[in-house]
Amino acid sequence: MLFSIVKIPAETFASYDYGNAKNGQGGYMLDAGNYILHIADDAHNTADEVKFNIASRIDFVNNAADGSTVKNVYQDSTEYMLNHSVILSREDCFDNLSDLSSGHTRRTAGTGVAALITAADANAMSNAANLPQAFAGTGIPSDHWMLSTKYDFVHPADSTLAAAQRPTEYRARYVDDGKNFFDLYGKELDDPLYDEVISKMSFDEINNLISCGGTTSVRIESIGKPTTAENDGPVGFSMPGSSGVEGVLTSDMRTVRFVSPTIIAASFNREMARLMGTQVGEEGLWDLTRSTGGQNWIYNSGMWLYYPVTGRGIQGWYGPAANTHRSPFAGRNFEYYSEDGFIGGVMMGEAAVGAQNKGIVAFIKHYFLNEQETNRNSIATWADEQTMREIHAKAFELAVKMMVKNNSKLMGIMSGMNRIGAKWAGSDYASMTRLPREEWGFQGTILTDSMSGTSASQNILRGVIAGNDKLLHTTGGETNRVMPVTSAYLSHESLTGNKDGEYDVTYGDAYKWTLRVAVKNILFSLVNSNLILAKNKINSLSSANAFDLSAKGTTPFKVNVPITPKDLQTPAALIVYYGDRSAIEYTFSVADGYSLPKGLTLSADGIL
Repeated sequence: MLFSIVKIPAETFASYDYGNAKNGQGGYMLDAGNYILHIADDAHNTADEVKFNIASRIDFVNNAADGSTVKNVYQDSTEYMLNHSVILSREDCFDNLSDLSSGHTRRTAGTGVAALITAADANAMSNAANLPQAFAGTGIPSDHWMLSTKYDFVHPADSTLAAAQRPTEYRARYVDDGKNFFDLYGKELDDPLYDEVISKMSFDEINNLISCGGTTSVRIESIGKPTTAENDGPVGFSMPGSSGVEGVLTSDMRTVRFVSPTIIAASFNREMARLMGTQVGEEGLWDLTRSTGGQNWIYNSGMWLYYPVTGRGIQGWYGPAANTHRSPFAGRNFEYYSEDGFIGGVMMGEAAVGAQNKGIVAFIKHYFLNEQETNRNSIATWADEQTMREIHAKAFELAVKMMVKNNSKLMGIMSGMNRIGAKWAGSDYASMTRLPREEWGFQGTILTDSMSGTSASQNILRGVIAGNDKLLHTTGGETNRVMPVTSAYLSHESLTGNKDGEYDVTYGDAYKWTLRVAVKNILFSLVNSNLILAKNKINSLSSANAFDLSAKGTTPFKVNVPITPKDLQTPAALIVYYGDRSAIEYTFSVADGYSLPKGLTLSADGIL
């Protein structure tokens, strides 16, 4: 007889005790009683079954990250649900089901919602005087940020001056001292080298790395970090074409389109999901971006500058996605796996692990309760903690734990535009830090969903404080909402306390600390990605004259730049992705196989 042994962790069957009714401290529990495990050919036909008994309740109170006690983190939402609606109980076969038809449920569900949302959106954080409200609004405990150590930037920016007019000491320059971006490769997140590297970064560089995160992360001159590329989509990379329209591909940018994740989930085939993620990761190693793919917005000298990302492949994938199928009419169900958090989590985790194995940061999304497209940038969803943990957050919990086990240095999450209760999900400390980082063991970058909208709830000042590290910002124009660090309330004076004592130095230092934490998380994910393959590689692309050079000491690189007729028609500025550009010399010559029109000559410094 041929048979298989299937082992299922007991906690897989556990329920979350949000009410603390039985174990007194929150956490997961498995009730005593008789259980039947069905082994089925499909969703309707049972092939066999296993009956077993649990003599006494089993409590699962420890989390996977560090063994500490799991505690409720969504008390406000749970209390609102308890006070204003009916939460169905499985006890005695849904004995309170009759309450649904009695008029009790939803009778007061809208009570006070407008006031709660108004309070959550209060104080638009237009200056540093509102920092205390910003910290309080995220729910972050004071002992997590109340600092005795003063935090400052070595190269602070003077927000009243254009970048080109700032004193030299405000500009960070590359120094080959063993304390740069690629020196962080393989280091643990708590390695002190991270603080030394970040301390070299200028105020503007920190701002750009956090705020200009749409389909890219920007070059950081001071630490030798190259520009990187990231791309959407859960069914394969949605490469932008030359028109900039997502999904419109040019002839030299072909990517695979996979079937809907819903179909993959319906196969119950974990290997299939893993293969899909592996293939996405494989494409990330190819030079797909060329001169038209990827975006690199840098705020400099009072304006936004756009550079193409070239010759570097892709380091970040905005996928896979596992929001819950609450309705068959949800606008993006095709991107999501299932109505079941367990199936969705396992399949999303497998796809993410496949991408990890090729050096891709998979930003699993949209975390969480982002279950509809209509009004998705402002919808407020209330649920009790048991519902959130067992259904809507479950997929992300499972996927994160799978990624941690596979490669804890290469992880990403994309938050949603929605509110959890009254708060924007990205500004909720419980969602951005307590669950993923403190309970599940997540180490890496949390990226916002698109910041091109106008939702008042998406307050980035609070988002960074809560643990949302980077902005998926893809359009030009400086506003307080998408450029928090360059706004007046975060000028050098406001962060260090001006002579009149107008600003609270304690909160200013605390916010600078949160910025450093965000930068550390971003660098941690990227340095452990496939980007390490690009180190010290010189890659010439004639359409952009782009090079990847790492200056060593004072010895200049002497680089010959080939010129083609296309370059003569549309000259492009030289782009050096990292290193001290002053230590690099360029010479120009006509590319092999080309000749200039009669009478024209090209000098070594590029002049016709």
